[in-house]
Amino acid sequence: MTLSESTGGAGHRLTQIDALRGIAALWVVLYHYSVRYEELFGHTSHPGFYVIDGRMGVHLFFMISGFVILMSLDRIKRVRDFFYFRWARLYPTFWICAVITYLITTLSNLPGRTVGFTDALVNITMLSITLRWKPIDAVYWSLEVELFFYAFLAFLVVLRLRIHLVIILASLVLLNGVLLSIPGAAVELPAVVKAIRILFTMRYLHFFLFGILCYELYAWRAASGKGLLNFPLLGRFSTIALLCGIVSFLETPLDECLAMMMLGALFFTATQFRVKFLESKVLVFLGACSYPLYTLHQNIGFSMIKRLEELSFPPVLAIGITTLLAVGLAHLLSRCIENPSNRILRAWYKGTSNKESEKSKRPAEQFVPAP
Repeated sequence: MTLSESTGGAGHRLTQIDALRGIAALWVVLYHYSVRYEELFGHTSHPGFYVIDGRMGVHLFFMISGFVILMSLDRIKRVRDFFYFRWARLYPTFWICAVITYLITTLSNLPGRTVGFTDALVNITMLSITLRWKPIDAVYWSLEVELFFYAFLAFLVVLRLRIHLVIILASLVLLNGVLLSIPGAAVELPAVVKAIRILFTMRYLHFFLFGILCYELYAWRAASGKGLLNFPLLGRFSTIALLCGIVSFLETPLDECLAMMMLGALFFTATQFRVKFLESKVLVFLGACSYPLYTLHQNIGFSMIKRLEELSFPPVLAIGITTLLAVGLAHLLSRCIENPSNRILRAWYKGTSNKESEKSKRPAEQFVPAP
């Protein structure tokens, strides 16, 4: 679902979410091209800059997902519609990006990043890491986390637990915090507990939950027209938001935790108020193509940077050229593959559903015996 409304009422806030997507995608791209490339291959000289931990960009994506996925679930009538629309939104673009990455990585023979043909076929599922096969690109790990989160949230809705959703997720986040507070828990936890943490996306659930909290507040304000301080669940909101911050502290080093809290404050502000710089056309443009940009940038970018630096391009110039090419390719895929395929598949599904609905409403033909 692309949130790109830019006019009227709450529209600017949804535009701002697109801008946050653009920030998250660019953050991850520049982190990989500066720090991660240096770790894996080594730049020929100092690139002139290093972008701090790219995981924070991914965590921002998780907050955004918590917000927009609950919005999607609240707007559909059947859970199967939700799963189909998610499939239509994610998989066609993912398949194209995976094929392009596989071909370029193989042709360039990028050290340590190539995969076999069987591995590539398993990647079609978007669950290669969970299935213990090598991913075409390491960034796919976060897509698997997203899939587990979608399934878990939809499962709670099927069980008619939508009204208790926040409390259930907060309880799991609290449980995760308790587990993390046990000395040596990362090593000593039983395998079944580790599996449960993965299944319920508990390691990242506090980011999704914070996004969900912001959506609940956003939806209430949009429906009531009242101010923030009138929110009847403000106390619960604040308590659970604090819990998310505490778990973030247990999961990450202090400096990264403080940076994530600042990012969380920006996300909260962007979903509730107007933030002028988030209406930047550049950021909204990046947000519009953020999914293909995120999915295809890493290994293709590494191959490009390596080749350019072998041709004596300065690292900063190699990174700049590669970033522009990655954004250009992502925009092309967004315009030619992502948006058209999503539109066509959704229209086909809605047409099929309407026919099924009309058929079910049609009265059964009466059997009249022959005279």
